[in-house]
Amino acid sequence: AMGCKFLRICHLNNCATGVATQDETLRKEYFKGLPEMVMNYFVGLADEVRGLLAELGVEKLTDLIGRTDLLEAVEGFTAKQTKLDLSNILEAPVSPEGHPLFWTEPNKPFDKAELNQKIIDDAMHA
Repeated sequence: AMGCKFLRICHLNNCATGVATQDETLRKEYFKGLPEMVMNYFVGLADEVRGLLAELGVEKLTDLIGRTDLLEAVEGFTAKQTKLDLSNILEAPVSPEGHPLFWTEPNKPFDKAELNQKIIDDAMHA
């Protein structure tokens, strides 16, 4: 998100920039902007990604995993860049024992929201 410092503490409600917090004091102090600005950013990002995927002839991002044939090394401009060896990155990955190159099983949440469902059920009967 705009302003995110990628501290990976979103779930602690202690976002350093206020982007991922519900705490009004943190949001007022650190997050400058409107939620609509973040929404517009992600809509634009999604549109651009869809366009790039279409140019590459794939339907979804997971179709690109392991597609090193789409990568091409370019000549370096500086002495340091010309010494870079990208052969390991450009080599096609081999999946051990035919396993997929990415995690395919659903990520089951730790909290199944059972308490939330009980509260909703109780409220519906009240």
